[in-house]
Amino acid sequence: MDRIVDEEVSAFTARDGQRHVIVGFDARQNWLPMANWWPQNGPFLYLLRDNVERPASVDKNIWSSVCAALADLARPEDAGPLPPLWNDCDRLLRHLAGKEGMEHRNYSVIAVTLAVDSLNPEAPEWLSLIGPNAPDLGSLDDRWRLLGYDVANPKLYSGLTNAPYHTEHEDVFSLQVRWAKHLNDRHLFTTFEEAKGFITIVDQRVRRLAPFAVFGLWERA
Repeated sequence: MDRIVDEEVSAFTARDGQRHVIVGFDARQNWLPMANWWPQNGPFLYLLRDNVERPASVDKNIWSSVCAALADLARPEDAGPLPPLWNDCDRLLRHLAGKEGMEHRNYSVIAVTLAVDSLNPEAPEWLSLIGPNAPDLGSLDDRWRLLGYDVANPKLYSGLTNAPYHTEHEDVFSLQVRWAKHLNDRHLFTTFEEAKGFITIVDQRVRRLAPFAVFGLWERA
């Protein structure tokens, strides 16, 4: 097959030693009780590690945007091509500053990056994020700390926290034994290598939403 993704893609080497491309920025809420937004489990299990109080994810359905939680902070349509993310972090910060009372809200300003060495270069779906027409959002400075790694598709659908395991039809216990020890208290992978290894699992389990790759989730100090 032809190589779709160019090896010379404009990426920066982050503090974790991996090559990343910034996908966008957002503010994610930390105040809503999980019961208000976490899906009902039923026969399904969403998390491989069961002692996580508040999972983090690039997926807006798992970790919701402040701009979605507060109606009067609605994200402008021209903020970027991949809602809820913003292309301009400074513009996002000004938007938040314009909302009275935000200093009393508990939220995280985050950056989402794509680890380019984790993706399948033959998959055209990645062109929307790192193709020639994708915006170059630069690099992250020392104000950003890595929360961990998610595994998601080009539309930021997480295969780690938003692809429920059916406890009656899957060997969930074996998956927990293999992978849970590599997840931190936000249910993100602690190392790039383990996150990359998990891609094979997700590609098989959720084929209709493939391809998947490793995304870095960073929090601004």
